[in-house]
Amino acid sequence: MQIKRIAYYRSDPQRVPKSKIVADGEEIVEIITSGQVCLEIDDDAGYGAGTVFRHRSGEKTVQPAVPGESYECLLLVFATDRPAPERLNYWQDHHSMQSFVSEVLHSYKMSDCDAELLCRYCRVSLEFHCVTEQPEVLPTVLRKSLDYINRNLHAPLEVTELAARAKLSRTYFQALFLRYLGMSPYQYIMKQRLELARELLLDGWNIKEVSGNCGFSHLECFYRAFRRAYQITPGEFQKAASLDK
Repeated sequence: MQIKRIAYYRSDPQRVPKSKIVADGEEIVEIITSGQVCLEIDDDAGYGAGTVFRHRSGEKTVQPAVPGESYECLLLVFATDRPAPERLNYWQDHHSMQSFVSEVLHSYKMSDCDAELLCRYCRVSLEFHCVTEQPEVLPTVLRKSLDYINRNLHAPLEVTELAARAKLSRTYFQALFLRYLGMSPYQYIMKQRLELARELLLDGWNIKEVSGNCGFSHLECFYRAFRRAYQITPGEFQKAASLDK
């Protein structure tokens, strides 16, 4: 078994995405991180963040459940002749899924990436974290809040305003995050902003532009948060990444 491609896909709500038919000898894994999708063979069902599809030869990839709305997913393409696994799976918890997505994308972009080791890591993670029965479902209000946050990381995100948008008290809103994600709303927002910042830095973005596009009001705040999280400055991180290319 080999890893052929890893990518992060964001559908364009202005276009109608077409499902891809999986080629012979391939397995395409789609890990939904945001939005709602469906399978052509099961149009009445909508699958949200945390759903993992493992498509094999001849099967079609997913499409948006609601026309005009977008979704995001991690795409893993394997070359394999192994027996087909269960097609529909669920990642057991949102936090470990987001960490996996970030780690895999970061590793794949490094020039000295060990493809065989990365492939093994992906397969083991899928087997360890995925179940065929849907785990405790995130409340709709929380799922919608997460989608809103992830689509607006560039903008100011105040917890009080997010709670009001969800029509919840600030206390109950925070309690939902702690129960289902194991972190506060502020911690989740900061984690998502910093993970996005790492992706943009790896893509060669200017540090000041990264700071603004990730919702930091001041460059100094960005530097401080990045260093606290990764024990390295954004500039040092970007320089180290460029040396690995």
